[in-house]
Amino acid sequence: MKTVLYFLPQFCDSNLRQLAGVYGFARKAGWNVQVVEYRAKTAEEDKPDINALRSFWHPNGCIVDCGGTVGKLSKADFGKIPAVFIDRRPSPVEKGVVCVNSDSASIAKAAARELLPCGFDSYAYVDWFIPHAWSTKRGDEFAKIVMADGKQFFRHRMLNPGEDAYQSDLATWLSTLPLPCGVFAANDRAAGCVISVALKAGLDVPHDLPVVGCDNDVMQCENAPVTITSVPLDRERGGCVAAELLEAWMGGRKYRTGGSFGALPIVRRASSRRFVDHRVFTAVEMIRVHACEQIRVDDVVRAMGCSRSLAYLRFGEVVGHSILDEIHHVRIERAKELLKSDTPVGMVSDVCGYASVVDFRRTFKRLTGKTPRAWRKEET
Repeated sequence: MKTVLYFLPQFCDSNLRQLAGVYGFARKAGWNVQVVEYRAKTAEEDKPDINALRSFWHPNGCIVDCGGTVGKLSKADFGKIPAVFIDRRPSPVEKGVVCVNSDSASIAKAAARELLPCGFDSYAYVDWFIPHAWSTKRGDEFAKIVMADGKQFFRHRMLNPGEDAYQSDLATWLSTLPLPCGVFAANDRAAGCVISVALKAGLDVPHDLPVVGCDNDVMQCENAPVTITSVPLDRERGGCVAAELLEAWMGGRKYRTGGSFGALPIVRRASSRRFVDHRVFTAVEMIRVHACEQIRVDDVVRAMGCSRSLAYLRFGEVVGHSILDEIHHVRIERAKELLKSDTPVGMVSDVCGYASVVDFRRTFKRLTGKTPRAWRKEET
């Protein structure tokens, strides 16, 4: 059994999804994965003791999650031990470094597909307050798409990085934007800052300023003053790609010197839903949050505060399908996420709010054309 050390900078959602991708590959390859927690952004003297780890574990290879930074660990630290780096920015210059990074072009395209249909004349990008290559690249790619579409493009950059100054600087910059304007932010924290500053300035998010973030950090997105539409990254795929490269390297086979992972389908929340009818906005948000809690159509109608017939009419006109269809859509999307794991079909049915497995299977097949098990086999 091969032993692989996985260097993890922090236990946050995105890092753990990458680790899950490595674990998935490791189960098939028969690896023994040992996680080493370290701090990617600390002083040089805080680096993990690689020599001690090598002496104890005798690893066949290593995977280093750099957390979007250059990181404190380099190829030289591992000597002749194969080491693959994930999300190491800027692009490594060391000869022979193998690195897997997110695909900025696919991320920018996902954000543009959400914002450009608004039909505005102006769009903007907000860089992260700490200069990072990943932030710059996402903005560059977004700018190309917007300007190719003949729209005005604006960009917020921080010349003097600092989180305290960031929001103050954002407020000044937002006041100069022509409204309405669609905004893509480097990540969900940046999107949250944009929304908070905009609301304080009396702007309407999303009507004046629809906002899209990146990473789909659920805690950040769901607890913002206006919930954040976000572009998720296929970080599990990133972990898997890193593991595939490492396996080839450890086995003495030909391997690529790099790889990438792209964007997943956007997770749409209130920050980009531009409904004229606030009752429909309320209904869609309620369904998005509570669909898997056995919510009923009557619950949604009550929340809309109007008669059943008017609720049906307005929802159908704005959304394009019925309230019940929207409930099933949200449930089935959640079911797909669970089916990608080893969760039993019966448990998926319960978690997604269905009264019985039979009802779940029938609905799943109606909406996808496949049974849950067939879908799982094909997609995983």
